[in-house]
Amino acid sequence: MLIVSTKNCINTTIEITDAIGAHMIMTEVKRFPDGELYVRLSESVEDMDVIAVGNTREDGEALEFMLLLNALRENGAKKITAFIPYFGYARQHMIYKPGEAISSKMFTETLSRYSDEIVAINIHDNFTMKYSDKKFRVLSMVKGIADYFSPAHIGIVVAPDDGAMEIAKEAAGYLNVEAKHLDKKRIDSVTVNYLEAKFDVNNKNVLIIDDIISTGGTVKKSIKILKAMGANKVYVGAIHGIFINNSGDDISGICDDLAVTDTIYSRYSKIKISEVIGETLKELA
Repeated sequence: MLIVSTKNCINTTIEITDAIGAHMIMTEVKRFPDGELYVRLSESVEDMDVIAVGNTREDGEALEFMLLLNALRENGAKKITAFIPYFGYARQHMIYKPGEAISSKMFTETLSRYSDEIVAINIHDNFTMKYSDKKFRVLSMVKGIADYFSPAHIGIVVAPDDGAMEIAKEAAGYLNVEAKHLDKKRIDSVTVNYLEAKFDVNNKNVLIIDDIISTGGTVKKSIKILKAMGANKVYVGAIHGIFINNSGDDISGICDDLAVTDTIYSRYSKIKISEVIGETLKELA
């Protein structure tokens, strides 16, 4: 079994390689003077099973991943598994306004064309899976987050909004506590007000959990609300930490601990994919 990665996923891929006992091959990635991207495999993949690891968060990384999958197909790989720690562009899984593109459909159909199986971690909306004509599995890292915060004696798990309630319930199940969510009311495209919470966090250690932390605005507001309600300690966990404009530092400064997985590598990637879903990844091998 071979494993190959885009440049931005190298650190995570090295840990996965060690966990499943695969052989990691390197790539040559460069840009031509006119800006076009070039991808080349450093070793033969003919008649080999290959796991390709890459995110679709940024445009350049997504293109690199597509070219990597194409290189595997064109050079005779027997089975190609596209493993996507963070499936970007999954938020647009349908048309909300006339004239829009369905980004998750386009990416999924392209991934299906150049791979034999797709594996992702906690995508934003599972409807995206319907666009694939190949096997598409979504793995959960919620147990990893629950295990990490278990020593903190969590008394309640709180989702910052009802959209994150599913993973909040999953984490609460592992921690044997209840799950609640904050209610928010959108005023306009940029203004959100939170309604008064109707649950008790007084003197409790609270875990806020979400699938993605991007700008961190929602999480920071949630921390302040829960502290004002009398929470003893407030912890924050998430699957994917994007942390735009160093928002991770802002969040870390006002909570008792911040931990995310290494789907997107950062200083707060304290929960390792390889340790939680290593056995599942071995099945791919």
